[in-house]
Order: sequence, then C-alpha cells, then structure tokens
Amino acid sequence: MNIYVKEERILSKKNQTEDHIKYIYQLIESLLMINIFNFLVFVIYVIYNVCKSK
Repeated sequence: MNIYVKEERILSKKNQTEDHIKYIYQLIESLLMINIFNFLVFVIYVIYNVCKSK
C-alpha cells in the first residue's frame, strides 16, 4: 500500500511538470504568433510607405 502511494505521488509530480512545460510551450507559441503577426504588419507598413513615397 505504501509503495503504491509513493508511486502515485511521483506520477502526479511528473504530470505537474509536464503540464508546466506544456503551458510554457503554449505561452511561447502564442508570443511567437503575435510577434510574427506584428512583424508582418510592420513589413507591409514599410512597403506601403516606400511605394507611397515614390
């Protein structure tokens, strides 16, 4: 019984860290998406201004 409880604790700890990793990964992914979007908008804006000034 005791061994079983210890196993459970280890498993739950492992799951927690996996959840943290998933959460951090999602956070990084969303930040990257936002940055890519901003970069695209910036590039389009620059191209637009260059075309306008000519």
